[in-house]
Amino acid sequence: MAAVVSSARFGNGSMSIATAHKGFAERLSSMLGEIYATDISVAHGSELYTLSCNERRAYDEMVQDLEMSLGFDSVRGSLKIRRYEEECCRRAFLRGVFLAAGSVSAPDKGYHLELALRRQSAAEFTARLLEEEGISSGYLKRKGYHVIYIKEGQQISDFLLVTGAHGSMLELESLMVDKSMRNSVNRVVNCDSANIDRIAITGARQQELISVLMETAGLEFLPEDLRVTAMARLENPEMSLKELGEIMDPPVGKSGMSHRLRKLEKLALETLECRHR
Repeated sequence: MAAVVSSARFGNGSMSIATAHKGFAERLSSMLGEIYATDISVAHGSELYTLSCNERRAYDEMVQDLEMSLGFDSVRGSLKIRRYEEECCRRAFLRGVFLAAGSVSAPDKGYHLELALRRQSAAEFTARLLEEEGISSGYLKRKGYHVIYIKEGQQISDFLLVTGAHGSMLELESLMVDKSMRNSVNRVVNCDSANIDRIAITGARQQELISVLMETAGLEFLPEDLRVTAMARLENPEMSLKELGEIMDPPVGKSGMSHRLRKLEKLALETLECRHR
């Protein structure tokens, strides 16, 4: 019933549904044919499969069933039902809508699931059912269709779970884990690369300033700790503060090396200012 109210056309004693999914077209035609003891024709166009029920008796019975179960008005295209109390009915409706009007983008390109429904009343009802399942959705109107969409990976996974698409859910969860791991690795690599660049720039600046200090005033006037630090930096411009501290005798912590090097940079800058006066 969900597939019919969300996607079917009604008029002149006939009902038709167009779908791009061959398997769904065959399954729905078989189900409707069995329920209403009639032939449901399936025509294959260039892109879509169109199911049609043209027998007046079967059509009238179908419309009557839709009115009784959902309060569906085939002329206005409206639904009177507001919610399902039973979880099984709620999920069966969502499953039918997804089979008839749903699509999911390739997860590697982005997370996006949408339900493109023909009727606004069916779209509003579907959005309410999703909310009752704890699934957030958005709405837009596109080319005459009322589109309910979900754009967050975990929410799409939850939708697949409640609609019984367990295989697809597990596949999506696996892809989400892989994507998350790749993103984490990229962040670590980018962070490491940024740290290496920062260390190299800082080391080169300190080496240059200490060289100026050595050329202008020498290093002999410096206290022992600063003189040893200056020589270590001149010889190892690529080392981080931690690595530089580890080669000191005795070893010096990162904060200690930072303090020494800031002193050396300050002395070098003061020397440069004196030269330019």
